[in-house]
Amino acid sequence: MSQGKILCRTPNQPEGGKGTHIDAWKFVALQAAIRAHFAQTANQPLGFMALCKDLRAHVSPEDCQAMGSFNWFATTVILELEFRGELCAQRVKGKKMLCLAS
Repeated sequence: MSQGKILCRTPNQPEGGKGTHIDAWKFVALQAAIRAHFAQTANQPLGFMALCKDLRAHVSPEDCQAMGSFNWFATTVILELEFRGELCAQRVKGKKMLCLAS
């Protein structure tokens, strides 16, 4: 597992907001899981909470356990990827749907 921290922000974070830092290995594992999920589903949009749930299938059980609060870390990484423009979010009937940016 790599060492270090990654700064994670949210798309609606105010200018100069601090964000939160998470272990780099957690970020890398979840970023890879997100990409693997969308590659497997031909980038079909998925609801935010459904994506968090589906990510477990792409992360080893040992890593899921080592992360602790898996859903919190998944949410944090999803929001950072949305902030970076790697994920696109759109509202469909009031529900936030996500897919990889093209």
